Amino acid sequence: MTRSNGKQRIHLSTEPLTGWVNVEITEKRRTTEWIDQMVELADVHYPDAVMIVKTFVGHVRSPGDG
Repeated sequence: MTRSNGKQRIHLSTEPLTGWVNVEITEKRRTTEWIDQMVELADVHYPDAVMIVKTFVGHVRSPGDG
């Protein structure tokens, strides 16, 4: 496993009642990656959804973070 000193973002989408999970790791932390993930959820996975609820979990610090 390679250690990255850069910032990455883990996009995790779940539907707990059905057991569906989608995970995507991006190389950078840019708003465009988040937007792309939300567009994929709305257009591909849930095209008929009236509402998609987003829950934000903030930055998780590693022991080496300042």
